[in-house]
Amino acid sequence: MTSTLSRKRYEIRLIGSRSPHFLLLESWGLWDRDRHRYLRVHGASDRIRRFYSRAAAEAHLRSL
Repeated sequence: MTSTLSRKRYEIRLIGSRSPHFLLLESWGLWDRDRHRYLRVHGASDRIRRFYSRAAAEAHLRSL
């Protein structure tokens, strides 16, 4: 179950890609409204935690 705090803190957003290698690949991220940046991969502050479907992003959000 998603806590009310998690739902308010994060927003699921489609990540735009400027790389020509990823033009046809949609990826979604969790936008942290408090920090004004995307949720990062644990242990790697420069890598955005990407999800390749909105459903996967929603499932991860429910686990927070």
